[in-house]
Amino acid sequence: MKNKIISTQYIAKIAMLIAINVVLRQVFLWIPNVQPITALFLVFTIYSGVKDTLLIMTLSLFITGMFDGFGLWIGAQILIYAILIICWAFLHKKITNFFMQLVIVGGLTLFYGFGVSFLTAPFFGAKNFWAFYLQGINFDLMHVVATIISYPLILEAFKLKPINKFQKIGRGNF
Repeated sequence: MKNKIISTQYIAKIAMLIAINVVLRQVFLWIPNVQPITALFLVFTIYSGVKDTLLIMTLSLFITGMFDGFGLWIGAQILIYAILIICWAFLHKKITNFFMQLVIVGGLTLFYGFGVSFLTAPFFGAKNFWAFYLQGINFDLMHVVATIISYPLILEAFKLKPINKFQKIGRGNF
């Protein structure tokens, strides 16, 4: 077994990225489904890799669940976000056209809404999944628009020099 040492800087980086997610989710809480958390996870996947992003995502959702209410939907969100993050890890490398990246980001965000609805519908007593899903499609579309708008902004913020120096800290893809 290989002995891995996790540095204090790495732990601080992960904690800071989790804090960014939690705070931004709380700031935008008053607007239904308009939170930049999906865009953040996609950008984290590009710059931090799948393993770190899965850790950040899981802890972010647990912490925001403590603030906003914890239920079965947290498990559904974690599962669907994990699928989304893994898919994005493969797709973003193959798609160099930025417009196509935005289309894929929108599609993955729509998949997130569909997946969470699919997994949680039985727990809310939905007899007809499609009726349940279509009642909330406007919220999923708001989530798609918010993610498409925030993705380029967050991506540009991560290209700034101080962030690039910070990325070299820790382990993994740095």
